[in-house]
Amino acid sequence: MRITEGQAQSIKGIVASLIDPGVEVWLFGSRVDDHAKGGDIDLLVVSKHDIDELVFVAAKISTQVSRLFHGRKTDVILQTPSVELSPIHTIAKETGIKL
Repeated sequence: MRITEGQAQSIKGIVASLIDPGVEVWLFGSRVDDHAKGGDIDLLVVSKHDIDELVFVAAKISTQVSRLFHGRKTDVILQTPSVELSPIHTIAKETGIKL
């Protein structure tokens, strides 16, 4: 995994402050490959509860995590009971690392 434990904790803190401390946060994509270089930050956030203003919350998470990584592009995918699952949700969990 190509983020530090401190960065992982910071990401979880950002997500918890915007949604709920009980959500799961998964890092997936190139950042889980220790041999890759560069790459954006890809996150899957899983909540057992629906989230009001889903797109706004995803954008806030993306912005705050991007700042943490000095402007690195950050993609956030949310999974809630009301979100229809797509293949990317499955891929993120199968290939990702739960923070």
